[in-house]
Amino acid sequence: MGRMSRAIVQRGYNPDDPESTLEIIEKPIPSPGPGSVVVHVTLRPVNPGDLVWIREGRTARHYTHPVTIGSEGFGIVHSKQIGEAVTAVKPGDRVVPLVWESDESAAQFVVNPWTTIGMFRDLQIPKGEYLIQTAAGSVIGRQVIQLAKHKGIKTINLVRRHEQIAELEALGADEVMCYTSEEDVVSRVKNITGKKLAYGAVDCVGGEWTKTVTASVRRGAERRKMYSEDARKYMGAHVIVPLAGEKFDLSQFREAIRKSEEVGRGGKVLLVSR
Repeated sequence: MGRMSRAIVQRGYNPDDPESTLEIIEKPIPSPGPGSVVVHVTLRPVNPGDLVWIREGRTARHYTHPVTIGSEGFGIVHSKQIGEAVTAVKPGDRVVPLVWESDESAAQFVVNPWTTIGMFRDLQIPKGEYLIQTAAGSVIGRQVIQLAKHKGIKTINLVRRHEQIAELEALGADEVMCYTSEEDVVSRVKNITGKKLAYGAVDCVGGEWTKTVTASVRRGAERRKMYSEDARKYMGAHVIVPLAGEKFDLSQFREAIRKSEEVGRGGKVLLVSR
């Protein structure tokens, strides 16, 4: 038998315990067709969006079982798996598709950076105006701060823990407030913005906080198309730098899922293959 690869797959859907349908399997390394290559994926983040698809059965209900789980990652072009007429890459190349200084950043090229860029394109916040966001200490919240600073947009950031305040200010946040604070957020936003309120908002928390954020924002936004070229530009120039967290072997995917949902876990949890 030839060399095998590992994959996390979902078999069927159990609404009472969706994660019980996950398992790690071994399967033969495929042979590439003309113009294709085989990529050995070595890093992949545990994204909240992936967990939503698993728990709501979106993946299991629409694909043939077993279906491989995960929305992004980073890998190496397989040394012996190059299809006919391939000229853009060679064995051993790091692909995502582009090369970054850090594999951890490359593994997070798609979901959060593209989402961040898309939100800024949708909101169309002018330079010098304010953006307010919840979950500012999250991986995507930090990228919002980084891109806003690059664009000359000011940020008002809501966090869960007081120790995040200094950390986000060092990252470039203009104002940081804690969820647990008894401070009147809307009044504070009015003071910060000279009573104009924020131009736009990003809310990753929902619930009662959506009311607070909505009351802190004036109307005004425009939708435009998002291009991956922006993600390449901003990540290549280190405007957006994904925060990498603890790494787990692929076989430890259950531990990785639990870690990814811990409060204050740090950066994005990554699953590793060797």
